[in-house]
Amino acid sequence: SPVANKYNAVAAYKRAIMKYIVSLPNVVKALDYPDYDPDNPEELIGKVILPYRRFVETVEEKHCYIMVRAGFPEMRLRDIKNAFVARATIQIFIVAHQDKIMMEDESLDITRIDYIDGEIINGLATMANSEDRTWLGNFALKSDLEDALDYKHICRVITLEGVDVNVAKFLSDTGDV
Repeated sequence: SPVANKYNAVAAYKRAIMKYIVSLPNVVKALDYPDYDPDNPEELIGKVILPYRRFVETVEEKHCYIMVRAGFPEMRLRDIKNAFVARATIQIFIVAHQDKIMMEDESLDITRIDYIDGEIINGLATMANSEDRTWLGNFALKSDLEDALDYKHICRVITLEGVDVNVAKFLSDTGDV
């Protein structure tokens, strides 16, 4: 059913975004999370790359992490063959504890959240100009803003909008049909 496919598509879309993020070696390194196998960065998903907006458990937690939110606020039937297309909203929250906000490499002179943000945006721009972009669809950067989750956690929020995402093709491409 179209409704069930919508929720499969939301979960699959978030998974695809998280897999894309862990494919960026500079992002994985900048997260500075020691407890993973470098040959299997996908194991960071669920540990420091999360498919939901997480609230910090204690103000003493000194981690960096990425949270992904996605949804399809609009879905419509494009043609008689039941080709549903959607407008997608994607938010990527890059969070760092204040004690982890600066990169260790002082020559970079940049915050960790700004560095990770730049790597993700540059990667998306590269992907947008390649043949391997069907899973995300055509998208626009709507905003890229710094914020704070609380008095010890700083974040940067990237908001993207995908237009005319072919939901059936996306689910088929990712194997989530």
